[in-house]
Amino acid sequence: MLQGLQFEDPPNVPELKRAIKNRKRARVLVYWFFSNHSLTPVDGGLSVSGFEALSSIYAAFLAHQAKLLVIYKREALESGLDGELPVKLEDFESAVDDCLRDGFAWTNYLQTTISSENRSFLWFERKYDITRVPTVDF
Repeated sequence: MLQGLQFEDPPNVPELKRAIKNRKRARVLVYWFFSNHSLTPVDGGLSVSGFEALSSIYAAFLAHQAKLLVIYKREALESGLDGELPVKLEDFESAVDDCLRDGFAWTNYLQTTISSENRSFLWFERKYDITRVPTVDF
């Protein structure tokens, strides 16, 4: 992933380890939320929880976020902007693909299209009432 990067200075190893731990904590929190809460559409419909909620609601949101990251990276590069560590668009897209490939959000990611009027990280889909439920195993 991002094999083409060349570091002028050695990477900050403690910071990388902290980032890895934080990503794991984020995943644990997402799984905890969906296994301990039921989501019911406010406009009516069946409640979902556990993996069903994770794969239907969160996967769509994650896919939307990932597509936007790639779009914004492309536009930044086209505008002559780059980050602290320059990354080619192909490497960036490949890294995003690698993060999602074979996961629960991969199909959503492949099918997600972003319209020019919906280019926001906000959630525009259905609204849900959230209820605490006994733990649901995945």
